Amino acid sequence: MNDEFLNAIEKSELSKNTITTYTANYKRLMGLLNDEPILCFTEARLIKRLKELKDIPPMSINGMVSVVMLIRRHNHLPTAKIEKYKIVLSKDHYQNKNINNEELKDKLVSVKELYDHIQQSLKSEDYTTYIINYLMVKYGLRNLDLNLEIVKDKSIMKDNKTANYIYLTKKYVMFIIQTYKTRSVYGIKSFRIEDKDFIHVCKTLLADTDRYKLIQSSNNNKFIQERTLNNLGEGLVFKSVLHELSADGDIASIKKLAVSRGTSLSVIFEDYHIEG
Repeated sequence: MNDEFLNAIEKSELSKNTITTYTANYKRLMGLLNDEPILCFTEARLIKRLKELKDIPPMSINGMVSVVMLIRRHNHLPTAKIEKYKIVLSKDHYQNKNINNEELKDKLVSVKELYDHIQQSLKSEDYTTYIINYLMVKYGLRNLDLNLEIVKDKSIMKDNKTANYIYLTKKYVMFIIQTYKTRSVYGIKSFRIEDKDFIHVCKTLLADTDRYKLIQSSNNNKFIQERTLNNLGEGLVFKSVLHELSADGDIASIKKLAVSRGTSLSVIFEDYHIEG
């Protein structure tokens, strides 16, 4: 790690998580610039080099530009041109997002279709598919959240403080999520589920064992996507739910999804909302 970055970070007031992000962006930028320090570049020359990175999304470049601005400001160097370029990158991002959203609209499905898929998997006794889609649609969960074990012995959960568990009781189940994307921000998540069908499915899977691993594959994402309606995958399932709730003006349900997913409303509407 070059001193220009370490010195700028040391004097900054950035949070621990932001420093981690900036460190990753600086390392990536150094790889793209063949380890030539930022302070060796003029603003114009650096912007020219960044514009040559055709295959990198605008917001990824924007993250690296934030590091450039930190280093230049720490060294009392001008940043006016870099700041203007940062605005251009943001505009490019939202333009690309709008184009991609237009293409995605045709792939979205209704919430009714998603619940029909859940009920069909229940009828056909495809219980793994049932649990995956139930939790994904009702709680807006990500793939990582679904990497879980169903257990009926509560003491098993003490063995691993980073695993995700569904704990079965006689009257309900508790879903404990200790590992997920935004754990560092929102902490451990837990949901009490009293749905009779869901409880029955968990009891059935634990009929002959004390623990049942939901994802029986080394490739979690592929395993989950193949069990979603039309192979939509987690992202499009969530966008489908959000699209319908937003169209109905159901902000209360969107807020509940934000809590159970472990994200902010601003991120939900910026990254997942498809208008129209």
